[in-house]
Amino acid sequence: MRMKVLGGAVLAIALVAPANALAAQASVRGVVVKKDAQTSQIVVAPKSGALQRVRVTRLAAFRLGQTVKVTGRASATGIVSARVAKVGKAKKATVRGTVIRSKRGYMLVAKNGAVVRISTRARRAVGTGVKARVALRSGRLAAERVETVANGSEFEAKGTVVSIDATAGTMQFNLSEDDSVITVALGDADVTGLTEGSVIEIHASVVRADDGTVTYTLTRWHAEDCSHDHGDDDGDQGEVEVDGTLTALDATTATVTVGGQAIVFTIKEGLSLDGFTVGDTVEAKGYVIADVLTLVRIEHEDSVGDDDHGDDDHGHGSSDDDGHHRGGDDNGGDDNGGSGGHGSDDA
Repeated sequence: MRMKVLGGAVLAIALVAPANALAAQASVRGVVVKKDAQTSQIVVAPKSGALQRVRVTRLAAFRLGQTVKVTGRASATGIVSARVAKVGKAKKATVRGTVIRSKRGYMLVAKNGAVVRISTRARRAVGTGVKARVALRSGRLAAERVETVANGSEFEAKGTVVSIDATAGTMQFNLSEDDSVITVALGDADVTGLTEGSVIEIHASVVRADDGTVTYTLTRWHAEDCSHDHGDDDGDQGEVEVDGTLTALDATTATVTVGGQAIVFTIKEGLSLDGFTVGDTVEAKGYVIADVLTLVRIEHEDSVGDDDHGDDDHGHGSSDDDGHHRGGDDNGGDDNGGSGGHGSDDA
């Protein structure tokens, strides 16, 4: 299912809701504070600061700092069939959540399954609830004011399983947001099927002891799904849209790096990348076809304006057999903890 209105910019989306957080009818209005290329999600910060993930069909339609209104209806899975309207722009936003990493110069704040990185000199201890007033500057969130508030110790975060130590009952987990590695105690969680290299979303608790020791404990997990829910009338599967830097290119693959994450596309047969070189800033779209992320469209980022122009014929692309024109859109130092689920490197 796709819907697009130019100017008004109303798009079909899916709202990723925390369990039991939304009633039958869902509505949220806030500022776009993050874009996740891997899952094609934006993160919206409402006035309360309680972050909300929104899965979108066209990541290109959104920019950090846009004010959007999301409406829709919850489903049994927590995915909301919804639509979003752009209603303005903002230079500042409020973010509220739990600090899950605190490093010199930044902290990671998690809420409702979303994790954002905030640049700040005001470090807060891991496990602390915070409410931060942030300015959106050059694609990042810069804290202007940080308050300590009450907040739960539970959080959710996306990343990759680096290793599992069954004897110690821990795993090393690479957080996607800042590429840092934390040690997570497995606790009583069911880890059947969990393997090294798995890309998952963890639900965990974080506790900071009086001596400063930080303990992360897994409560549950699920495989991270990067595919879109387009509805029954759309055959598209596993759509990935990114904008970033073209960091590698050969006859069969193209690698686009976004926020330190390298995304490797297999180039669709017949798709020409003449005129593209390593170092170019590009917008690319791919689909997971037979378990392979296949590049179907790519264009230089500066050839596309801020508006959503739809799946038009600009840039390099191709049409598939069902008549859909595949278009490309916009995206938009490791520290290791100790053993036994403890991380000693966080403030």
